[in-house]
Amino acid sequence: MGSERRRTLNNCQLCLITTPCPDLIERVKQSLAAGITMVQYRCKSGNDRERLEEAKALRMLCRNHGALFVINDRIDLALAVDADGVHLGQDDLPTDVARGLIGEARLLGRSTNTLDDVRRADAEACDYLGLGPVHTTSLNQTNPPLARCVCKRPRPSRVCRCSPLEALISTTLRHSSMWAAGASL
Repeated sequence: MGSERRRTLNNCQLCLITTPCPDLIERVKQSLAAGITMVQYRCKSGNDRERLEEAKALRMLCRNHGALFVINDRIDLALAVDADGVHLGQDDLPTDVARGLIGEARLLGRSTNTLDDVRRADAEACDYLGLGPVHTTSLNQTNPPLARCVCKRPRPSRVCRCSPLEALISTTLRHSSMWAAGASL
């Protein structure tokens, strides 16, 4: 199962990172139908029973579309719904502790906010890195955008060995300066 998840991850072109909204299930369904191959469930509010039910529904949608399903921050919730993995931030559990809890078969992603974070996370047993923010967003106003320092390099993937990198960008894709600087999907 772990090798199948990693193959799917390596072929992943775009990850949908959710935010709470009344029609979340329908939006994810439409995104999966449009070709999204990875969904990161990100919900920092509400009660655990509601999150569990929503995560179960999203997990089933992803499974039916052959897409990966990872849960942001919550290892317990990821295990409860048999998610493909978990995505952790810089202030969450250390990678070795998280890996011990989820095992080798599940994916482990790590958010990185600076190039030092990227280098540090690359040395750990992460399956993928979230790189961002690429620009300031309403969800992440505390970390400066990384687009300039990453896109100016001839090949951003040379920053680290870990593959793939997931850029944390807005779903509107309205920031043409990012594309002009060399970003691509």
